[in-house]
Parts: sequence; C-alpha cells; structure tokens
Amino acid sequence: MIAVIVLVVILVLALMATRLSVRVVNQTQRGVILRFGRFARIAQPGLVIIVPIMNKMMLVDVVNQVVGLSPQQGITADNVSVSIDAVVTFQVADPEVAVLGVSEYARATLLTAETALRATIGAHSLDKLLSDRATINQELTKVIGSQVTKFGVSVATVEVRDVRLDEQMIRSMAAVAEADRQGRAKIIAARADRDAAAMLREAADIMDDRSMMLLQLNTLREITKGKSTIVIPANMPMLGDAVGGAAAALAARDESSAS
Repeated sequence: MIAVIVLVVILVLALMATRLSVRVVNQTQRGVILRFGRFARIAQPGLVIIVPIMNKMMLVDVVNQVVGLSPQQGITADNVSVSIDAVVTFQVADPEVAVLGVSEYARATLLTAETALRATIGAHSLDKLLSDRATINQELTKVIGSQVTKFGVSVATVEVRDVRLDEQMIRSMAAVAEADRQGRAKIIAARADRDAAAMLREAADIMDDRSMMLLQLNTLREITKGKSTIVIPANMPMLGDAVGGAAAALAARDESSAS
C-alpha cells in the first residue's frame, strides 16, 4: 500500500515537472529564457524544455502591432493651434532588449511616438502638415524609429491620420479664403474691362461715322428687344442730321401750303 502511494506521488510530481518544463512557443512569439535571473538564450518557435525553478521563460510577440496614437495638440510654426492623431506600426526586433531593457516596451514606444508627434507639429507650418503628409510621415518614422531602437523595437511606418483645427480657426480661414477669392475676381474683372476698353479704342480709331452709327443702332436694337419703347440718343451726328433735314422739309412744305 505504501509503495502504491509513493508511486502515485512520484507520478504526480513527474506530471507537474513535465508541465512546468515543457513549453510551446508559437510562430508569432519568441521566448526569453532566464537562468537564475540572468539571460540565457532566445527560444525559437516550437517545443521548448526548461528546468523548473532554475529557468524562467517569458514570451514576447514579434508580429507587427498597429496602434493609434491619442490626438496630440500643439501649435504649428505659423502659430496655428491644431490637433493631430497618427497610426504607428512597430514590432519587436530584439526580444532580449525588449524584455530586459525596458519595463513596458509597447507603452514606451507609444509615449515616444506621441512626444515626437508634438515636436513635429511645432516644427512645420499648417500648410506643410496639410499638403505634404508623405514627407511628414517619413520624418516621423525616421525620428521615432531612431529613438525606440534602445527598446528593442523597430518602427515600420508612422502615418498621420487626421489634422483637426478649432471651429473658430476654420471660420477665420474660410473668411480669409472668401476675401481672397473676391479680390481675385475683382482683379480679373478689372483686367477684362481694361482689355475691353483698349479694344474699343482701337476699333474707334478704324471705324468711320457710318460704322459707328450702325454699331450704335445695333446696340439700341439689343437694348429695346422685346420692349415697345424706342430709345434714340440725341448725340448721334448722322441721325441728328437726318432728323434735322426731315424737319426742314416738313417746314418748307407747310410754308408752301400756306402761300
């Protein structure tokens, strides 16, 4: 009976030791093995056997992690208050450094990225942030990547997702844009009037009195189209002469009739 109990105890201890010593590392992970608290080796994916009590293994994910940064407020180089949020893609490049070099590599990476994002806001103008995002993304990737290398992390990409302005700033920019559009429209209209006046001056130099009268009559026809009123200006020389001649002929006829 005692022998059976001892055998059962041995089997239980053996199962517990097996459970503690046999570990599985997934394809997306790496195992950092410590022996008596000191770094021993990196365990690759597969079945890993460690010695309980003496060894300890910590698993680290090495797949790409895509994390959105919290919106960062800042003032651009041209003194405009903006809020920017971005997306960071990173992965663990050195599991040993990620586990032993920093307490929380993911949090440290995100805090570093947020700090770099605020610095980037202050280094560029609003127009640069809005129109040249490719350059901003490359700059952020380079800056953040160089800073998080000490955490055992490599940054693949950093992309600015959105640039938001205050409502008051949006209204002010809209008013400025509208004023600019109106100013350009006035300039275009003034240039058109100037060109039209120059062309009319050239036309007047080459037109004789009959041509001028025909042009005036055509203009009057366009003005009075669809109306019953006919407008005849008194300063049309040839038309005035014609009307004066007709009036003289009527007066002569009246005198002859009276005599």
